[in-house]
Amino acid sequence: MNGFLRDARHVEFVKAVDLSLEFVECLKGSPTFDLVYKVKRDDTMYVLKAAKRIASHFWFLCFERNALREAVDVPGITHLVTDYGRVNGDYSAFLKEYAEGFRFSLDRIPSSYHPDLKSQLTDTIRALNENGYFGLDIVDRNLVVSHDLETITLIDAFYVSRFPSTDMDIEAVNALFS
Repeated sequence: MNGFLRDARHVEFVKAVDLSLEFVECLKGSPTFDLVYKVKRDDTMYVLKAAKRIASHFWFLCFERNALREAVDVPGITHLVTDYGRVNGDYSAFLKEYAEGFRFSLDRIPSSYHPDLKSQLTDTIRALNENGYFGLDIVDRNLVVSHDLETITLIDAFYVSRFPSTDMDIEAVNALFS
């Protein structure tokens, strides 16, 4: 395994946040800015997200955490599991569900599945918009399709906004499936 992925600092950081979590891999980040880890607890995979309170990414982490707190009944997203608040000195962190599957890529999905997946994603976006969240980052890197091609999940609401612009979010969904 790549040395960066098993860097002792990452393993230590995960344990400092929650002793019940087992580090699996670093999905993104450096300890000086923002961190995204795949972690495990009792054979269930999760995502641990953290950001240094002085980093620019800290505010995006807060926006996403707040959106996940309020969107508990929205289908098609990775839901908040635990909000750790301030941890390890200067960081804020939360744990959310992990979506099994592959990153969205239209050419990897047979066209017969497109209408159902597009409908699911549109329903998710509308539900988030109804909860007051707009300007979502609807791009392929933020979507996971289950291996059986039955579900699509928004895994990152990094650029969540409270300013109404539903057309922009639906246009982004349409662009993905065109």
